Amino acid sequence: MLLKLIISALLIFLLTPNSWSYDISITPENPKQGDVILIRIISYDGDTPEGSLMDKKLHFYKKVSGDFIALAGVDMKTSTGAYQLSISLDENIFKRDVKVISGLFEIQRLSLPKRMVELDAKTLKRVKVEAARLVKLWPVMNERLWEERFIMPLQGEISSPFGARRIINKQEKSPHGGIDIRAKEADPIIAPNNGKIALTDDQFLGGKTVVLDHGYGIYSVFFHLSKIAVIADQIVRRGDLIGFAGATGRATGPHLHWGVRIQGQRINPLSLIDLDL
Repeated sequence: MLLKLIISALLIFLLTPNSWSYDISITPENPKQGDVILIRIISYDGDTPEGSLMDKKLHFYKKVSGDFIALAGVDMKTSTGAYQLSISLDENIFKRDVKVISGLFEIQRLSLPKRMVELDAKTLKRVKVEAARLVKLWPVMNERLWEERFIMPLQGEISSPFGARRIINKQEKSPHGGIDIRAKEADPIIAPNNGKIALTDDQFLGGKTVVLDHGYGIYSVFFHLSKIAVIADQIVRRGDLIGFAGATGRATGPHLHWGVRIQGQRINPLSLIDLDL
């Protein structure tokens, strides 16, 4: 009888999640609005996992180390609170709540020429068409081209942080969907990671624009360039020249606006830089 009890207890232990031969880490554990989340499955030797978070599919890939990793984005306007992470590994289902906390975004007040803020009907139509051109890109899920850590496309002072609520000429506008890096005219801009040029454009708000598709739904967006040094569909490597800083579009002086989207989620580029990939 005692032997049967011991065997039963051992079977229960072996079949509980605590006995899994792999570990799952989530960085950061409590992400802020606008953060990138790194999900790492350590010491798992099964098939490529599947999972989801915030109604977005997770795209895992296997590193040389043997770990599987995936990146998820928390949009800047995601409501604070708990969201369920679900991962399927063989016949096991891992579930955990991920708590999103406030990004504590600051308020910025700017003054711009009236013609750049109060748009006439023709200009407003142009702005909407150009915005739609960008929005069409975000659902496109191409193969992963990025490798290892992301780097800054330009070294310089952050003149406008991510997520700032922008009040322009006393009118509240959309929050800042990227970071502005102070620059000198014609400072070189480099690719923060490998990717394919998804779009080059000259837009009313963004000026000379480049969108770089890193794969798995991750896109870098560069606004206000003085000159573009790449063409559509060109493959670039991390550190390659993509253009030069400027003040084209709606800008008060030379700088680079760098935005990042993950499956359409607007995230802080600096949180991507901080991740140890």
